[in-house]
Amino acid sequence: AAAPPAAGRPTVGAGDVQRIRRQLADLWEQDDQQGGGPELEKRAVSLADAIDELQRNGSATSRVRGRLYALGAAFTATALWAAVDSRQLDRAQRHLERATHLAGLSGDGQVQHQIWRYASMLAGQREHWPDAVAASEAAMSASAHRRDPLYASLSHARLAVSLPGIGDRARALRALERAESAFESAAPDEWRPASMDF
Repeated sequence: AAAPPAAGRPTVGAGDVQRIRRQLADLWEQDDQQGGGPELEKRAVSLADAIDELQRNGSATSRVRGRLYALGAAFTATALWAAVDSRQLDRAQRHLERATHLAGLSGDGQVQHQIWRYASMLAGQREHWPDAVAASEAAMSASAHRRDPLYASLSHARLAVSLPGIGDRARALRALERAESAFESAAPDEWRPASMDF
């Protein structure tokens, strides 16, 4: 079926993006204070679905659409981690697949980095160590890794955690050294998403 003409569709703008970002920050704060679990997972999925609805029915610039995709990926990643907290790893895997798709559409290097880190952690939970290593290396291809030493530090630390699973202790130690070096050169007061507050 053809989409309705843009003139008849509600406009989604920067104000909507800011409102949704505040909801995401609230969700991360809830996770930080109370931990994950089914309730948080359900709320995160519901908010990701609401963003999908905006994408389908709203009129927006390509820049706003990219931000909506990034927010949808971040909400879905939050659902992923809540599912991991509940030990629902199959459900977490389904959230990961959706989050990876949305992050790819967003073009946002920060959210792509987040999703690959979560992919590595989930693979580690399942003891799929080659996948954990590959996801850690994929995080290093995200623009956030190249632009911000704090993201680079996380990439290297995640790789260091994953490498012993495939028996590569020497490379793990080198990755840990790189993580420390990058962390020392990171600017602590640079703006980053709330997911980096930890």
